[in-house]
Amino acid sequence: MDDKGSNHGLDELDYILQVISNRIRRKVIKLLAEKGPLSYTDLMKEVGIEDSGTFGFHIRKMKMLITKDEWGKYKLNELGYRAYEIIKDLEEGLLKEAPSEVESKELEVTVISDKVSFELTRELAESLKRKGKRLIIGDIMKLIIHPMPRELFDEIVESIYDCLTVYAPSQLVDLVSLKSKDVISIKSYEGKPPKESKVIALFGINKLIPDIDKAISKIIKNIINPVVEAAVKVSKVATSKKYTSGELILDQELNIPNNADLSVSVSGGSINISEGNEDRIKVWSINGEEPDVDLDISNNKINLDVSKGKCNLKIRRSHIKNLDLEVNGGVLDIDLSNISRLSLDLNGGMTKLNLSSNECVDYDINISGGILEFDSYLKYMDGESNISLNIDGGGSTVRIKIPDDVKIAVKSEVYGGLLNVKLNGAEIPSYYIEPGFKDSRSKLRLNVELVGGLVSVEFYKSKED
Repeated sequence: MDDKGSNHGLDELDYILQVISNRIRRKVIKLLAEKGPLSYTDLMKEVGIEDSGTFGFHIRKMKMLITKDEWGKYKLNELGYRAYEIIKDLEEGLLKEAPSEVESKELEVTVISDKVSFELTRELAESLKRKGKRLIIGDIMKLIIHPMPRELFDEIVESIYDCLTVYAPSQLVDLVSLKSKDVISIKSYEGKPPKESKVIALFGINKLIPDIDKAISKIIKNIINPVVEAAVKVSKVATSKKYTSGELILDQELNIPNNADLSVSVSGGSINISEGNEDRIKVWSINGEEPDVDLDISNNKINLDVSKGKCNLKIRRSHIKNLDLEVNGGVLDIDLSNISRLSLDLNGGMTKLNLSSNECVDYDINISGGILEFDSYLKYMDGESNISLNIDGGGSTVRIKIPDDVKIAVKSEVYGGLLNVKLNGAEIPSYYIEPGFKDSRSKLRLNVELVGGLVSVEFYKSKED
């Protein structure tokens, strides 16, 4: 235990030193420590950066040091204040040699972001090298990387994030993969790079964003289905020392109280949660590894934690009202009805949610990475429902089905990334109030804060069944 704690402390110190090696991030930490919580816009102004893509990159780099308060403003967490103390020590000369070492590692970075398409040519890479700059590429629908020496690409490109499709020459695919985060698709090619579509040039982003929905749905299916199938393909070879692939390890009936709160944490493996005739949990091994699944039911609360293996949880209808989800990796697939409150923190992995409710809802979704496909059916509302999306990475598609008499209001703050909102198939502005919203008995508010990533939201109105 002591060794693990010591290693954890060293990992945190390495992370802090990496973050504060940049002047902009040091300034953000000092501002939050000395002035208190600040909004994204206020931080940009205080730091003196006009390009939201550049600033969004730095905020992502600091995600383990900062959090948001109830008003959506950024503030330091405990680790962030540790970083602040280290910065003060460096500036006060208590660690005299560290500042010069940190400064020597700081390189000028150019950020290319918020574009429908972008081509990284060999000529551009060589120009950046001559100027002593590195390149960060993000929030691009279609990124085309031209052939170039591996050494040149590795030296110039620092990272690639939040891109829909990246085309890379076959000899660079491994390097592109290592430098990519939240890239939906990496495609290899031989010879000349693919040409930019004339459709993109003529019609721009509005014609392409609907493809986000299809791309994310396809990825979810391609990831979830093989994992689910792995559980039923039981190997005929068994040993006394190892689990066989797909071996059923646990099959147990549960007693879940009515209107319980369900908390789920996923860092690996897969979880499927759906309704059934009884409360039951099943756990399988995947690839012969021992599953790591922890389930606790007490005081009307259910806590499920999975880091290895496949878990299937069946719950009787209407037994769950509130969902708290944290996904850092792996696959989470949930299909439940009568969910009135949702809190989702998605930092990686794949999440598919299919939720319905017969009453007003409060859904709070925070995404910094990973892929989300979310279908919500709000069958009846007498009052006001709220859905909040705070997104600074990854790819998300959200489909909301509501009765015809429900009026909607959309308020979006977009600092980076790509957002598309539709009502019954027709695009609507990212700031929109439907006629009659103020006086309606049934209304839905959607609040979106987008710093980075790809987001598609579609409202469907239907006559009540």
